[in-house]
This record gives sequence, C-alpha cells and structure tokens, in this order.
Amino acid sequence: MPGLVFTGNPVLANPQGGNIIHGDVSIGAGIGGNLQILQNSPNAIINWDSFSIAAGELTQFRQPGSSAAVLNRVTGGNPSAIHGALKANGNVFVINPNGILVGPSGTIDVHGLVLSTLDVDDGEFLAGGDMTFKGVGENVTNMGRINGIGGDVFLIGRTVTNSGSIRAANGTVGLAAGEEVLLTAKGNKGERLFVRAKGSGVSGTGILNDGTIEGAAVELKAHGNMYALAINNKGSIRATGAVNAGGKVYLRGAGGTIHNNGSIRASGPGMGSGGRVLIEAAYAKVDGMMRAEGGHVRVAGTDKVELGGSIDVTTPLGRGGDVVVEAKEIEVGSTAVVDASGATGGGGVRIGGGFQGRDATIQNADHVVIGDGAVLRADATASGDGGNVIVWSDGDTLFQGELSAGSRNSATAATAASERKPAISSSPRLKSPSRAAPGPARVPGSATEDAAVPGR
Repeated sequence: MPGLVFTGNPVLANPQGGNIIHGDVSIGAGIGGNLQILQNSPNAIINWDSFSIAAGELTQFRQPGSSAAVLNRVTGGNPSAIHGALKANGNVFVINPNGILVGPSGTIDVHGLVLSTLDVDDGEFLAGGDMTFKGVGENVTNMGRINGIGGDVFLIGRTVTNSGSIRAANGTVGLAAGEEVLLTAKGNKGERLFVRAKGSGVSGTGILNDGTIEGAAVELKAHGNMYALAINNKGSIRATGAVNAGGKVYLRGAGGTIHNNGSIRASGPGMGSGGRVLIEAAYAKVDGMMRAEGGHVRVAGTDKVELGGSIDVTTPLGRGGDVVVEAKEIEVGSTAVVDASGATGGGGVRIGGGFQGRDATIQNADHVVIGDGAVLRADATASGDGGNVIVWSDGDTLFQGELSAGSRNSATAATAASERKPAISSSPRLKSPSRAAPGPARVPGSATEDAAVPGR
C-alpha cells in the first residue's frame, strides 16, 4: 500500500471506541458491518480508538443537513484504512496522524470531506471559519473513489498521493503537503489552501497524482523546500468552473520542483468561456498537456522552466486566450506547441517577458531557447486581427522554432527580442493562416526594439 506502513495490531473493521467530545450524537452498534451514526447537532466531535472500514462494510453519518460537520479524530496508534463505504449527507473530517488510506475498493460519498494527518484545533473547527492544520503526520493516499456531492474535498498530509478518482463537481478539490496548512472558509472566492514554510526536508515527492481529479476548482500545494519533487502530476486534472466563473487549477510548490507530464484542463460553464491554470515553482517542467479554452495559462519558475508539451488556450468562438512563461532560464523544446489562436482574434503568448521587456507583471528571462520544431501561435482563424507572440530575454535568445500571429486579412505580428545582439541566433520560421510561407525575422538593434514581422 503506497504511502502507508501498517504495524502493530491489525486494523479493525468499522470505527471502534467512539467517545463523543462535542455535540448530540448517537453511535449505533454496527451490526452486520453496518455502522450508523446519527448526528442531531450542527457540529460534532468524536474521538475514536480506530477509524477504518473493511471491504463490504458501511459507515454512514446521518446529519441534520449538508452544512453539518463532524470531526473524527483517531487517538489510537493505527492508521485508517477505508476499503469499504463511507457515506454522509453532510461534511466529514477524519484526522489521523498515523496515516490514512482509501484502498482500491474504498468509496466515499459525502457532501464534503477532509482527510488529514495534521491536527486541527477543536475551537477552529466549531467556529466554522479558517482552520490551520499542524503536525508531523504521516501520508494520505487515495486509491479508491471519493465523491464530494455539492461540497469540497481536501486531502492534507506530510505527503499526499492520488491514484484513484476524486470528484467535487460543485466545489474545490485540494491536495496539500507540508507540516502546516491553512484552509480558508468556503466564502473565500480565491484559493482555499495555503501551505506555510515550516519543517525540514523530506526525500521523495510531496504530492503525486497519477489518478483523476475533477472539481469546479483544483488546488495542489506543497511546501517546495521539503521535497525532492514538490508536485508530480502524471494523471488527469480537470476544473469545470461554477455557474458564473471558469475553472481554476493551481499547482504551487514555491521553492521546489513541479513536474507535469499528465493533462490539466480548465474550462467554463459554456463553450468559449475561459479557465485559468497556474504552475508556480522554482523549477517547472511541463511535458504534458494544458488546456484552458479562451482562458489564461501561466507557468512561473523563479529559476527555470522547461516546456516540452502543449499549452492550448484556443477557442472556436471568440478571441484566443493568453499564455505567460516566465523564469530566469527558459527552454521551449522541439516538441512544444503554444497556441493562443481564436476565431475572432488571436490572443497573446509572452515567453521570457513582455513587450520590449517592460512588462512589470512578468519576470524577464536571462536566457531563452526556442528549439527547432517548437511552435508559437496567436492566429485569428476566421476573422479579426492576429494576436501577439513575444519572446524576450535580457541576455541571450536562441530561436529556432516557428512563429505565427496573423489572420486571413492582416499581417503577422510576432516579436522576438533580447538585450544583447544578435537576439536571434537562427532565423525563425514565420507563418500566417492564409499562406503558410516562411519569412525571415529582423534582428532587433537594442533592448527597446522588438522584431516585427510582416505577413506573407
């Protein structure tokens, strides 16, 4: 079982030894592997000797409504292993510093869920606002199926692994790895999880997703300095958004490394409505696929970004979206495709800086390499004007790829510049939607002049 080591006494079936700390709660006898827990108060706290569910068994919380919450804290020495079914019509918290596993046969169907190996203060839980989870807990691993029916799903631990499926169609799915994590209240319209810089280094990976994650918003957060690899997404992440907002995906591993060779999609409630994807780390390596239709994608590395996959913010209805790639050193590989084309106008692609390196919202690169075979596009595919493709560095720029930012009735407007001469070590290939013919680029003479390329 990845992430957990079971020692000592065998794990018992269904939660055992419940002690009610707060609230009006009645715990059933659990006859026939069916444990029914009736909660009559809005909030409840139960301390358990153990909290596990064997295959074929059911633990069900019957709560006053979807806003009700129960905190289950394990005080015994065994990790929690959920191989059966956990159900609730409200919100369920399970706290076990010894580790939590949802096995391949495990299913969780609740309104909202928090599985954590870091502890939380009883007063913060009962207040229902922001909560801080602290401690040196073990790992949280999901190999089964978790479904938040209307609410949110959060997995918090020293390390977190998802090899199964997690879904919260109307809420946030959040995975957080570290020793201190702030979970903000649901009314916060921004990000919900914040990992604080605390604790010593740990070998291995903070967060691994090689399963599927789907929510209105998705957050993967790790204390980057603690892990050899803060976040590794090898699976599928999809944020579908709410009624009036596009989906948002945040991968933050400040001070550490993030690797995405899976797929990340952020969409809105209707076609053409954009989502947002943010990857932020010291070193970001993107070999997979990122898609935000007509939306925004930003890959930010304080030290280095390597891009070998695809970033797609195209749309068949309106203007293309926007892509920003920023770091001191940027390598766009030969297999990379960055496309911000749109039916009624091209979007924007900015790699290494903004126009003439003067955009204060983007970190200027020292060195940029655009490999032979790489493609950067911001075309207007049906009507309107082409967008902008800007490649900038304060130092050296090696450009061997293909630029395209045109339309069927206007010129291409692509720029590639550097503070030093020559800015472009090899002439890029330039194309427009109307005639895919190559053209030479004019090497800029100074940091204040970008290369403007006429259409063909």
